[in-house]
Amino acid sequence: MQLFKVKKGISSTQVKIPKAQRLLKNSPSNVLTLFVLATLGLQGLLFLQTTFNTIWIAKLARKPSPTLVELVDGRSVQVGSEASLYRSPQAIQYFVSQITTMLFSASGTLPGNEAIAANSLKPTLDKGIELTGNSFRGKRKVTTAAWEASFALSEDFRSTFLPELAEITPVGVFSGMTQTVLVIEHLSEPEPIEQGKWKLKMIANLYLFSNGDRIGKAIPVNKDIYVQAVYITPQPLGESATEVQRAVYNARVAGLEIYRFGDLATSSNADPTTPTK
Repeated sequence: MQLFKVKKGISSTQVKIPKAQRLLKNSPSNVLTLFVLATLGLQGLLFLQTTFNTIWIAKLARKPSPTLVELVDGRSVQVGSEASLYRSPQAIQYFVSQITTMLFSASGTLPGNEAIAANSLKPTLDKGIELTGNSFRGKRKVTTAAWEASFALSEDFRSTFLPELAEITPVGVFSGMTQTVLVIEHLSEPEPIEQGKWKLKMIANLYLFSNGDRIGKAIPVNKDIYVQAVYITPQPLGESATEVQRAVYNARVAGLEIYRFGDLATSSNADPTTPTK
């Protein structure tokens, strides 16, 4: 029994099926063609961008780096690009000589007031900075200049060095009866220890002048000084910063700090286990 009647010579199915097959075959090919064209176009744009970047980088590489910087006051200085932990030997030597002089020298007046003290009947004496929170016997004061310079020391070294410095600071410094002057006889070239760390050898004499004595007494101060590069701290407070705050930031402006003082090694301190001839 036939459910559908099929006319002889005419098949509706044979007419419709080929059209559906052509549509199914053509639709994926069109999408694939558009995708390929879009991909080629995108690759072309990327190629042009890469070519432009290559040409621009090549021109930038051939261009000399800027070495002239104009300061706020109108002066121009030459600069050069270096690694972040690089410090020139001259900068290290200047930093060490400046900080050690401020630590050990004492004029008896406040920093910056020497000219005023010389022409004044009542000079501004340096009453010193009293140390607190340190459990040590004896004197607990250091000069203002030494306290300011101490911020150029590493924090762990500073906490132990200041009490020791207070012990050797003469009491007469704070009454204007005593003065000390550090005279550096020799400061060696910085010897690299590792990246960003150096050692210098200092041979110096500390002269003490008390009660009008013009001859003075010389005390040898021979030290191995260990220095390391640190982050250069800017002055975030600007004009609103106090004198003390400026002094603290100025002590860190060199991007260096002293993290150890050691006794200068001499031939007399040789290893006792080493045989002698």
